[in-house]
Amino acid sequence: MRVRLSLLMFCEYFVLGAYVPVMTLYLKNHAGLTGGQMGIILSLASAVAFISPMIGAVVADRIVSSERLFALCHLMGGGLMLLLLDSAGFYSIAAAYFFYSLCIGPTIALSNSITFQHGGDRSRFGNIRLWGTVGWIGAAFVVWGIFHVISSQKNSSSAPLLLSSVSSFVLSLYALTLPVSKLERHRYRGGLLPVEAFTVFRDRKIFMISFTSLLIVVVDKYYYFGMAPFLSESGFTESEIFPLMSVGQVTEVIVMLYLSLFLGKFGFKNMLIFGIISEITRFFFFIFFKDSVAGILAGIGFHGLAYAFFFTSVYVYIDSHCKEYYRAGVHQIFSLVTSGFGTLIANITAGFAMDLYVIKNSKPDFTSFWLIPVSLSVFALVTFTAISRKDKFIYRCD
Repeated sequence: MRVRLSLLMFCEYFVLGAYVPVMTLYLKNHAGLTGGQMGIILSLASAVAFISPMIGAVVADRIVSSERLFALCHLMGGGLMLLLLDSAGFYSIAAAYFFYSLCIGPTIALSNSITFQHGGDRSRFGNIRLWGTVGWIGAAFVVWGIFHVISSQKNSSSAPLLLSSVSSFVLSLYALTLPVSKLERHRYRGGLLPVEAFTVFRDRKIFMISFTSLLIVVVDKYYYFGMAPFLSESGFTESEIFPLMSVGQVTEVIVMLYLSLFLGKFGFKNMLIFGIISEITRFFFFIFFKDSVAGILAGIGFHGLAYAFFFTSVYVYIDSHCKEYYRAGVHQIFSLVTSGFGTLIANITAGFAMDLYVIKNSKPDFTSFWLIPVSLSVFALVTFTAISRKDKFIYRCD
């Protein structure tokens, strides 16, 4: 079963990895949008994250199994990505991306929930999740190959989005072959929303972790918002951007392989601190070594360390505080906090920061742009270490 779940993770992140790294570049170069318009479009999509996780929390394992809901989301998402490719102008693209995000929004949390449901020992989650990272890397090199084949065509920049669409259709079919989780309708007679899932977040430590995660999501979204334009401004071609950004996934895979070992040796709190420090170090390279290919690659490498140390550890810790019958609800609510509030804040502010420091500036100033997520990372590090200095974080077995 772990092989099948690994393939699920591979496909999930292949879909995302095919378009996420260059979405802002597509909107800027192919669609001709300003930084503000890009920020609005992406923030509209993140506003959907307030809706889609709640849909997932209410529906998953109550009305429809997580596996079937996951398949449906990717089926609809693939079709809506094709609609987005056929759209022109700010309003059409915004509408298409809004509904696309509504469908794709629950899938990361659902993939985590499905994996924890069928994967057995949750401490081995990292070994399964690393195949998602491999999928992201695979998408990067497939897109790189496509760019080399059709680089002479005017619409070559739409190739990553088309690849993502086709991959969603394939993943939808594959998800239908997975074992179906038992529905637990009788557990939820008290109301529409999964009240039991909300109670997990009353725990002070879980609340603190969720708040810190929100800040780090904002930081990560700044990275994705600015990285492709930053690399383009540094002289790299579109076909080179994907392989370059996949360096971060390589370092992430290494950490994933030994995640259970790291968690046992260093503990949850230190893993989060390592992750936040990696966030800061990443931007340090982008600011002080921006003219060095080696410096840029080092910064991208720290992105993978930051994600693996921080978010994968958080997923495992939060799941260890879930009961089986409301696991999907907990992961969806956590997605609401991070992908909802965090992504909304990041996209709105990053869009205007991109206009202010890069697009409308006579000389693009990425240093000022990167200083914003650096400041947030430092704030997250200081607040988390100060508030949690006397806390012990223990994984529950059930």
